[in-house]
Amino acid sequence: MGSPVRFVGALCLSVPTLQKASESEFQRFFVIASGSVSELDYEPLLAKDLEYVDEPTYHSLYEDLSRLRRMLSALLQKVDGERSVAKC
Repeated sequence: MGSPVRFVGALCLSVPTLQKASESEFQRFFVIASGSVSELDYEPLLAKDLEYVDEPTYHSLYEDLSRLRRMLSALLQKVDGERSVAKC
């Protein structure tokens, strides 16, 4: 279940590059990141169904992914707002 950790690590390493990105590259990055979080939804469910993790662990992973999705959404809104202000 290292995928969420790898995803967050890759996201953190990519953020400094976003400062130089064009608007379309910037938006594409967040679309891909959001898609990656959505793909991760299935892994804890599969692990639970295959009995690799118990119910409490599954719920913990699900809550972590939900929190990650909210954080990513908030980051996108914040950065979008800052980029809009910078254009003025």
